[in-house]
Amino acid sequence: MDFIFHGATNVALQKTIEQKKETPRVRWQGWWYAFLWGAIADLVPFTVPVVYSIFKGIAFWAGENPEMLQVSQNMYQYTHSLVIFGALFLLVRAITKKWHLPMLGWALHIVMDMPLHAPEYFPTPFLFPLSSWTLPFGISWTTWWIWGSLWIILIGWFVWLKRNKKHD
Repeated sequence: MDFIFHGATNVALQKTIEQKKETPRVRWQGWWYAFLWGAIADLVPFTVPVVYSIFKGIAFWAGENPEMLQVSQNMYQYTHSLVIFGALFLLVRAITKKWHLPMLGWALHIVMDMPLHAPEYFPTPFLFPLSSWTLPFGISWTTWWIWGSLWIILIGWFVWLKRNKKHD
């Protein structure tokens, strides 16, 4: 999915987690912070190459800039790895002595991308660097009924959260 969907999904996830807690959330960890953790796996490999392509007046996604596409593909394997996510999640835990739950949006992003990327275009190397294996199947998230269905589910999730709100 696009980074906006991933970010919004983590906002919904964090709001769901917060509803289960007895104490209100820490203020500096607002919706934008959850959004960034949900979108980080795409923001890191794609932001600079896409902005560079825009300023150069070329179409990044059409492959008119193969050097920038290669940069994105190289960075993508790091940001879409459950192994790397797990290591960093545990490192943050070891340093802070707390579970940093907004980071879970990054893992959710990877898990969602695994079946929603066709093998021909940015397959998700979730075991990198231990293995380059990716799912041998997948359907592109850009397929209209996949894209539409996921957004309907996400909107429904937010409606459910609003109706079941316990605290702010």
